[in-house]
Amino acid sequence: MLKKYIHLLPLLLVGATPTAFAAFDLTGIGYVQYGDAQSYSLPIACIQVGQAYNGCDFNVGSTPGLIKDLVVLATGSNGMPVNTNFAGMDNAYSTPTGVRGSNFFQTGGLDFPVGGAVEYPSADPGQVSAFTGDRSNSWDTTIGALNTFLQGDSPVFFFNNNQTKSDGTASESLAAWAQITLRDSLGNLISWTNPLTGLVEDAIFDFTNNNSPYNLVSQGGGGTFLGDVGGYTSDGSGPDGNINDNTDYVLSGGAVCVAGGPVPVPVPCGSPGASAPIDHNLGADHAAYAIIFPELNLLLAQLISAEMFDFVMSVDFRFGCDPILFGTNKDAEICTGALSGHGKNLNNGYEQLFLARVSAVPPPPPPGVANPGSLALMAGGLLVLGGMLRRRGQQPAA
Repeated sequence: MLKKYIHLLPLLLVGATPTAFAAFDLTGIGYVQYGDAQSYSLPIACIQVGQAYNGCDFNVGSTPGLIKDLVVLATGSNGMPVNTNFAGMDNAYSTPTGVRGSNFFQTGGLDFPVGGAVEYPSADPGQVSAFTGDRSNSWDTTIGALNTFLQGDSPVFFFNNNQTKSDGTASESLAAWAQITLRDSLGNLISWTNPLTGLVEDAIFDFTNNNSPYNLVSQGGGGTFLGDVGGYTSDGSGPDGNINDNTDYVLSGGAVCVAGGPVPVPVPCGSPGASAPIDHNLGADHAAYAIIFPELNLLLAQLISAEMFDFVMSVDFRFGCDPILFGTNKDAEICTGALSGHGKNLNNGYEQLFLARVSAVPPPPPPGVANPGSLALMAGGLLVLGGMLRRRGQQPAA
């Protein structure tokens, strides 16, 4: 039985304060694993719980007024961020706006000249008050500031797919990749004992296609339906793979068909029992995907329990046709997908990435791995480079 779903409306009320946010509940909802991430299709979640999309618990509105009190990592509003985040974290990056903007975005920008000019600018947005550990090529937050927002819950990321709909289905797809790291206040990458694997691992968590075909999960893409995030470990490198048969970039925004139940299974469209194609290019006003990182959430709980409030979480995220991997010709097939059927270009602007709270039961450790017990007692499992384990007692940012 699925847990009772908590309506998202209280979480997105205009003018709501952080204490009023209700935690989003994804318990029992089907997902696709991409590396360390579990990606939840919000339209398919509505189908799973038998609700029409317009009145669905998983219909996540994302107009500027609705998300202004959430934590916004990236947005676009005439080139200006629409919100100011908590002290101790970066404000929102400005994503490209309009069809004449860049076909690629990454945090910190890309110093990559095209025709004598830098084609892919994206300046670090800064923050209300400077904090130690803020990096120039990622969106950053201290654990203290994040804890102020989470209030005992875990983070869930929401992503808008806002591609053009007038140029055929290929133009509705968008390539995306992300990497999250955790460092101590001196900038040292930390390591930890992952309770899902029992192994000591660096605190690096990827949203990645893992050098697999750039395609829908139902068509042989790199995701794994209901896959195990414990089976993937990041090597810390950036995105790789410059052909459609082998890339780290995930295909976002494709129209997926599903069949069966109670958890709908992605299947090739036209196969027996398949649904009609389900649109994921929902525009700037509705998030298409919710993404959680179960291992990240376990580690964050450890850090918060140990009051490591001066540690820093950094998010490096990129979407569009990466010029380093795929070249600078945005009209090339590798970017447009005119022949393959799935493009990579950022072609319409105003994609958004924002963060809310999720209430989720952590997955159990695999057989043979000792149960870590209460997350509140797991701080001793941290192996922190730089000797920062002894830093205690700092209060979270206001």
